[in-house]
Amino acid sequence: MKIISTALGWLEANPNFSGWAQALGAFIALYIAIAVPARQRKEQRIATRIADLNLDVALSRGVFFLLSDTAIWLNEIVKKDYMKRHEARTDFIFDDLISRILLWERRETNNYRVIALYLTRGAIIRTQSKLVWPVIQDLPIGIPEITLMLNDLKIVSIQRDFSKRLLDHAEYRLRFAETNFFLRPIVWWIHRKKIQDWIKPPPLINS
Repeated sequence: MKIISTALGWLEANPNFSGWAQALGAFIALYIAIAVPARQRKEQRIATRIADLNLDVALSRGVFFLLSDTAIWLNEIVKKDYMKRHEARTDFIFDDLISRILLWERRETNNYRVIALYLTRGAIIRTQSKLVWPVIQDLPIGIPEITLMLNDLKIVSIQRDFSKRLLDHAEYRLRFAETNFFLRPIVWWIHRKKIQDWIKPPPLINS
């Protein structure tokens, strides 16, 4: 209080300076009135951006796990070429994979991941259709069908590997957004060689 009283007394003794002090005070008040809301809006935009990137990471991870499970299922089916079809079937896994793909397709917003899910769904349905044909349930899977299944496995494996690149890229974008502005060039420098590979479409999409 003593310091404030001294300052007020000094301003009263120097009327010319008090005018400048009032102008400075008005400028500071105007700056605060503009800067504080702008800062709040910026922080809100950053928070929204990070939330969107977190969602993208979650979707990318879910698609990668789903395509990985599909590749495992297809690989197991191919290994059962010596078994009768009704013995090789795992309908509960088929139902699980299809239900998860349909759920993810409704949520998905990334064009590449939508294509990957579409191609994977086709591979699952084609494989299951070869196993459920009623009149040949007691026959083993034929060589031509195994060849087609191997092709579908290749398709799904390519999409799985690409979805892993999309996941890595999404995690990088989130890490970049959460990094301090002045440290972002370092984050970019560390990952600069990987970025182009992350966003490069896979052969089946690029063709």
